[in-house]
Amino acid sequence: MWLVCYVMMQASPEWQMGFDISHLEGEVDWVNVDIGGHSFCFVKSTEGDDFVDPMAAENMKQARDKGLKVGAYHFYRNNDEPDVQANNFIANSPLLPGDLAPVVDVETMSHEPHKDWLDDLRTFVSILESHYGVKPIIYTSPRFWNTHGSDEFGDLLLWVAEYGVEQPLIPQGFEQWTFWQHTEDTPMKGVPKPVDLNYFVGGSLERLTIPTSQD
Repeated sequence: MWLVCYVMMQASPEWQMGFDISHLEGEVDWVNVDIGGHSFCFVKSTEGDDFVDPMAAENMKQARDKGLKVGAYHFYRNNDEPDVQANNFIANSPLLPGDLAPVVDVETMSHEPHKDWLDDLRTFVSILESHYGVKPIIYTSPRFWNTHGSDEFGDLLLWVAEYGVEQPLIPQGFEQWTFWQHTEDTPMKGVPKPVDLNYFVGGSLERLTIPTSQD
């Protein structure tokens, strides 16, 4: 707990705070959620080629109603076809103009990944960019990305996950982080299980939003 408090005290006043949730946190009592100083919320939407988070649509709607800037993320499976995964996300992610850019969560490696899984990942990212009119954000950890990733995704914004440190390591290929998930075990009123907390750095969240005109 001391480490978490220390990290938060070191945060720049220019950083904004937010959290992310999925069905794993249980059914959120949004009426009683205390968002405190949080300004954004990422919601898990889909995973792989067929899973849809059963609480995604409701969580996104309720988070908007709370005045939060909302985003959605897809948990990427590197042994599923990238176009099918992209279609799963697009069909089941109720993102609207003004919402945050879509996120691809890349943190696990299948025992039998496609040999060209990074090419597949680029295909997935390209499909989402074409559909939403904004570059997706990559969520990953330094340990995973430096082991399995490459330096060819630096054109995308980085959401990095690393806990108990003053500043996160920057994975290969990226110059800086835009979002930082700095803890994964913080209680929040109205949420049955602890949530992940995040910082945003880089000015206004509006610059990361889906434009009005989409395909």
